[in-house]
Amino acid sequence: MKEEKYRQKKAPGIFWRIGEIKIAIVFLSTLFAVRTAFVQEYRSIGPEGGLVEMITTAPSDSNVLYAAMRSGSLFRSIDAGNTWTLAGWVRGTLLAIAVDPFNADIIYAGISPDIPGAYALLKSIDGGRTWSNTGWGSSSVHRIVIDPQNSDRIYIASSGANGGTYKSEDGGHSWTNLNITKNYIAWAIAVDPKDPARIYAALNNERFYRSRDYGQTWELSVAVAGNPQWMSIDPKNTNIIYLATSEGVFKSIDNGEHWQAKNSLPVNPQAPWTSWVLAYGNRVFRSNNDEWRLLVSDDGGDHWQIAGIAGGSLCIAGNRRLFSGTRDGIYSCDFSGKFPLNNSAGLNGTDIIGLAADQKDASIVYAVTCDDGIARANFYSWQDSSSTWRKQFLSRGIRGFAKSPYSSQILIAGSDFFDTGPRISFDGGKSWQKSGPDESIYSVTFSTENRNTIFAGGKNNLYKSVNLGKTWEKLGNLPGCHSINQIALALGDNVIFLAEEKGIDWGRRKVIVKSFDGGFTWTANEIPAGYLFIMPGNPGIVFAATQGSGFYKSFNSGQTWEKIFLDEGNISVNVITDISGASIIIGTSNGLFLSNDLGDHWVRIFNENFPQHILTLSYSESPQPTLFAGTKSGGVYRLDTSQLVNTEKMSDSPGFVLYQNFPNPFHRNTSIQFRIKQAGFFQLTIYNILGQKVRKLANDYYWPGEFTMKWDGKNDCGDIVPNGVYLYQGFMGGKSFSKKMLVFHYK
Repeated sequence: MKEEKYRQKKAPGIFWRIGEIKIAIVFLSTLFAVRTAFVQEYRSIGPEGGLVEMITTAPSDSNVLYAAMRSGSLFRSIDAGNTWTLAGWVRGTLLAIAVDPFNADIIYAGISPDIPGAYALLKSIDGGRTWSNTGWGSSSVHRIVIDPQNSDRIYIASSGANGGTYKSEDGGHSWTNLNITKNYIAWAIAVDPKDPARIYAALNNERFYRSRDYGQTWELSVAVAGNPQWMSIDPKNTNIIYLATSEGVFKSIDNGEHWQAKNSLPVNPQAPWTSWVLAYGNRVFRSNNDEWRLLVSDDGGDHWQIAGIAGGSLCIAGNRRLFSGTRDGIYSCDFSGKFPLNNSAGLNGTDIIGLAADQKDASIVYAVTCDDGIARANFYSWQDSSSTWRKQFLSRGIRGFAKSPYSSQILIAGSDFFDTGPRISFDGGKSWQKSGPDESIYSVTFSTENRNTIFAGGKNNLYKSVNLGKTWEKLGNLPGCHSINQIALALGDNVIFLAEEKGIDWGRRKVIVKSFDGGFTWTANEIPAGYLFIMPGNPGIVFAATQGSGFYKSFNSGQTWEKIFLDEGNISVNVITDISGASIIIGTSNGLFLSNDLGDHWVRIFNENFPQHILTLSYSESPQPTLFAGTKSGGVYRLDTSQLVNTEKMSDSPGFVLYQNFPNPFHRNTSIQFRIKQAGFFQLTIYNILGQKVRKLANDYYWPGEFTMKWDGKNDCGDIVPNGVYLYQGFMGGKSFSKKMLVFHYK
C-alpha cells in the first residue's frame, strides 16, 4: 500500500517550545503542504544596527549609496541615505565594496570566504540582488579600486596564500600581480581621479609606492609610520593625499613625495590609530574604529576637534552630506560634521544568533545579535507594540541563548572565546550575572518539564542545574568530543540528544550523542548533524539537520537514519521546528520550508523582500499566532501564521472529512473525528507505516453528521502496538484519504 495514497492537504496544530538558540518547536494553527510555493507577508521589526564594514556612494549618482555589513548583507539607498533597503547578501565576511563609475548597478564585493575554495571577489550587475564569481581566487580581498575613466581596470589588495596587489584590465576576469614588493599587502590603494595612470599604494611594511603607468612600474617614496588603513586624494587638488595609519593621519602635498604628521588631537594619545580619512578641500574627516570617534579639521588637518561619537567608514553623498558606517549602523550629519551624528539608516543588518518570543505575549521578544563576528554580542529586548528595541552590550563570544518557558523574565546565554561561562538574567535582560561552570559554553536550554532546570553544553562536558544556575553538576562521561552545539530534551529530561563536533580545527566531524537515563550513560552514532529535534512526547522520532549535507529522520531513537532531500538540494538547514503530528517547518539558508508528511514532500514559504537565510525561529500564541524569524544580516521578521491557509480546492473530494486525531502524539488513547457529508457506508482503518492493517475502527452505514471514534493503541487481537508512526484511513464511495499519528507508550 503506497503511502502517497494517504496524503492530506491540511492539518491543525498546537505549540511547544524548547528554549535553545538553534531549535524552536513551533506549532502553527493551520498549514498546507502542496507542491508549489506560496507568498506570505513578512514584516521586519528590527533591531537596527550591525557592523558596517564600508559605506560608499555611486560615482555616477551621488544619491545612490551602498552599505556593506560585515555579516554579508548589502544595503542600498537611492535617496541619499534617507531610506535603505536590503539589496542582497553574499556568503562570507564582507570586507570591501566598489561601484562602477558609470553604472550604479554594477558592484564588486571583496569577502573573506567562509568555506575553502570559495571565491573572494564577486560581481553584481543588478544592484546586489544576484552575484557571480570573477576570475579571482579564494584569497581574501580587503580593498577594491576602479579606474574612474575605465571601469574594466580594477585594482585589489588581497591577503592569504596569494596575497598582494593585483590588477585586472577586463572587468575582473583575469588578474596580474603588480609585484610592488613580495609578501606585503597594499592595505591602502588610490587612483588619481584626474590622471588614472597615477596609482598610489601604501604597504603594511610602512612603505609608500607610486606608479605613473597604471601600475606597470613603481617607485618608492619615504617611509610612513604605522600600518596603513585608508587613503584619500583631495578631489579639489589631487596633489594632496591623506593617509590613515595606526600612528594617526599623514598628509602629502606633492603626490606622496614627502609626508607630514597631522595629529594635533588624536582620539587617545596612547592609541592614535586612525582607520579612515576623507578629504574635501580644507575639510578633512578622520575616524577611529577602536573608540568610534569622528574628528573634523577645517584647515587641512592642522587642527582637529571631536565632531561625533560614531566614527567608522566614511563617504560623502547627495548634497554634500557626510555618512559614517559604524558597528551600530549608519549615522549621518550635514557637511560641517560638528554636531553629534544621528542614526538615520534604520538598517536591520545584524546576524540574529539568539531569539526568544514570549509564548503568551507577542509584544515581548528578545534577540541577541553578533555585530562583529565572535567578538561582540548585543542583547535587545522588544517589549511594546511600537517596535522599540532596548539595547545593551551583553558579552563577547555568545554561542547560545534561551528563555525560560515558565517566565518571560528569566534568560540564559552561553559564552565562549573571550569571556567563558553562562550568564543568567532574572529581569528580562536588564542585568546579567555570571554562573558556573567557568568554561566555554556553546549551547544552553531550559527544561520544558522541570521549572528550575537548565542544561549547558560545553567543551567535552554537559552540565545540569536544578536551581536556575546556583549550582551545576556534570552529567556522565561523554564520548570524546570537541563541542556540544545542540541539546534536545524529552520525557522529563531523561532522554537527551546532543549534536557535537569531534576532532580539531578543520578536521571536525559531526556526531549525535544520546542518553536514555538522564545523562548517566551515553552512546554515539556519526550522523553529520548540527541541529536536532525530538518529537514532543515521542523520543523515538528524531530529526537531524546538517549544513549542506541534507536532512535526516529516525523512527527508532537514532539507531538508523533516513536521509531527506529538499527540492532545493542539500542546502544548509539551520533550525528545525515541529508543527503538530507529522508536520515540520525548517529554517534554511534558502528560506522556510513546510512539510506535513514527515519530510517526504515540502513547500517553500517565500517573500521577495524577506532575507532568506534563517538562523533561528520563535513563536507566540497571543494575541494571534505569530512566527518570529531571526535571519542572517536581516534582523528579526515576523509573520502572522493565521495567513497559512490552504487555498487549494479538491476537484474530486469524497463524501466525508477526516480530521487530525487528538491528542497527537498519544500514549493511552486518542480520538479521531470525521464528518459524513452524504449518507453511505464508511470505513475507518488504522495501518502501520508499512501499510499493514492494524485495527478497523468503523465499518457501518452513516447518516450525515459529525462522529468520533476512539483508539486505545491496540490491534485487532488486543495487543498493544509498538511505538511509532501509524496511518488512519477513511474510505467511502470508492475514495480514501488518510492522516498520520504518533504512538508512544510510556515505560
